[in-house]
Amino acid sequence: MQQLGFPTVEAMLRELVLHRVDHARIAGLCPLVFEAAYAGDKVAVEIVERQGRILGEYAVALIHRFDMHDLEFDVVLSGSVFKGVGPLLIDTVAQAVHRVAPRARLVRLAVEPALGAVLLAYDGLGVEVSEAMYDQLAATCPGPELFDTAGVHRIRQDANRPGSLKRRRG
Repeated sequence: MQQLGFPTVEAMLRELVLHRVDHARIAGLCPLVFEAAYAGDKVAVEIVERQGRILGEYAVALIHRFDMHDLEFDVVLSGSVFKGVGPLLIDTVAQAVHRVAPRARLVRLAVEPALGAVLLAYDGLGVEVSEAMYDQLAATCPGPELFDTAGVHRIRQDANRPGSLKRRRG
């Protein structure tokens, strides 16, 4: 409630019902939920696991639709939600996927999707991308803070400030 500026849950719900809450502010809490889950908060763990099950269901639906059960293939995890702290979300998705497609590999993007768009543009123009071009793209790619749509980079930078959630030690 403190992060959203509401004194009570009831006050927040009232504003939500009246459509006076910017949903981007609520989505901005995502990194905090991951931090709390990583620190062992039961409600946060439940939220992250539920989201993992839902994302896993999407992948499983595609696996069934395209009859990929016995194939080796990559499930690419892309989006700021997969930048959250800890393995809980990815592990939950992996469980769902591996139940129906045990040979599937879950992979995270090595670069931001924006770089993939650049490569697709080259492809569309018929430009063959050389190793030197790949190297130049990698060298000139902005840092993660530019692509940080969920505030993950900021949260990780602030992890050591007083009053912040501490990471669980393994």
